[in-house]
Amino acid sequence: MFWVDTRAEAAWDALTTWTLPAAGLLLALDVAGWAFFGLTGGGMYVYFGGRGIFQRVAMTRRGFNVGSEPNVRLAYVFLGIWALAGLVTIALAASDLRAS
Repeated sequence: MFWVDTRAEAAWDALTTWTLPAAGLLLALDVAGWAFFGLTGGGMYVYFGGRGIFQRVAMTRRGFNVGSEPNVRLAYVFLGIWALAGLVTIALAASDLRAS
């Protein structure tokens, strides 16, 4: 079951996380609709980062081995960066929509 869950999650993440890079590309090209992709993509990145962090915390508290201590810390750092990127993008997109 674990193998199926992780493979399905990876496929779903690949299908849904394209929206934030798309927002960045549209912003770089000065396309007005970037903010809608930014809100959607930012939400996905906040969800992905938060889910990853809380999943590891919950599994560790229940006694599951989720990796070596340095690897788990590294995962927290990268997942935190994902979530922070999402929050910043949401704030910028909301500001852009409010201004227009």
